[in-house]
Parts: sequence; C-alpha cells; structure tokens
Amino acid sequence: MGLHPFANSAVEFAFIIDPIDRLDPGHDTSVALMEAAQAK
Repeated sequence: MGLHPFANSAVEFAFIIDPIDRLDPGHDTSVALMEAAQAK
C-alpha cells in the first residue's frame, strides 16, 4: 500500500470572519481556531 497522495502536503486554512476591530479574542471562536491552526 502506498501513502495517500496528500500525505506530505501542507494544510492551508481560510477564515471568513468579522472585521478585525470587532473580534473579541475572549469570545470569538474564530480567534481560537486561528490560534490553534497557527500552533500546528
């Protein structure tokens, strides 16, 4: 069995969010998801 064709590919994310000045890091899930993606 061979590796999956995307096994060595980088994962890229796109986030559709509210305007930056309206994001609340303590409340918005979008911020937590972006931080988790950046940590990987």
